[in-house]
Amino acid sequence: MAEVSNRAALLKKLSQLSTDIGFIEFDGKNTGQNYKYASAAGVLRKINKRMGELGLAASSQSSVTHFEVEKFEDGGRHKIRHHCVVHTELRVFDVDTGEFIMARGCGSGLDSGDKAVMKASTAGEKYAWRAMLTLGWGAEDPEADESTDAIAKGGKPKVNLK
Repeated sequence: MAEVSNRAALLKKLSQLSTDIGFIEFDGKNTGQNYKYASAAGVLRKINKRMGELGLAASSQSSVTHFEVEKFEDGGRHKIRHHCVVHTELRVFDVDTGEFIMARGCGSGLDSGDKAVMKASTAGEKYAWRAMLTLGWGAEDPEADESTDAIAKGGKPKVNLK
């Protein structure tokens, strides 16, 4: 029997983690702009427990690459808004071998208070996890199109002339 390299063992564990996690449903809703999203807490909740069972550990580091303070008027009132962009480096370690693999994510945050950096860092980490495990989230088929699906199945396209 051939000995499995440390890198191969790590990749096997990551493959199992990705398979086990699979798809992450939208669990948050932005009511101000009316959209749903996968929260960082929802992503990490699914990942963390299984990582421990597989003998994996993770660390991340975010670096601010852009920070801007914008002054504007809103209804005659002077306001400020902070915009921050970060790049996050995520490392996942095999605790048995010390081997690690890295993924990167980028996040942006816009806030009129003091949360722009936190929003950007959270987004960067979430997208690094998405890249690391090739996670799908949100709608199960965001490109779903009934007309295209009908043509692919040999049928006629559905046309809405309203």
